[in-house]
Amino acid sequence: MAWCQILQPVIEGESTYLSIFHAFYFMTYTATTTGFGEIPFAFSDAQRLWAIVCLYVSVVTWFYALGSIIRLFQNVPFKRALDDIALRQSYWRVFLHYLWFWGYR
Repeated sequence: MAWCQILQPVIEGESTYLSIFHAFYFMTYTATTTGFGEIPFAFSDAQRLWAIVCLYVSVVTWFYALGSIIRLFQNVPFKRALDDIALRQSYWRVFLHYLWFWGYR
């Protein structure tokens, strides 16, 4: 238990202890790099619970979105479609170049 007591806040010479819930809340908003403080007023336990739920839902949502985007770019038909679009654009650039060169533009 001594390692836990090293970083306990001390106010006016008295140690203050965090409950498991408050420690989990502190760890959650620190680990998700949100880092918001409870300014200008301290949150209630219900507000802290809501913040924990929202933070974890947002982290899961971000991971899902990033995974979907990565999966999309690894999809072979999608890669072919992107290659076809790039090829059409290069053909169009060549066509416009010759129109400009011959004075039809």
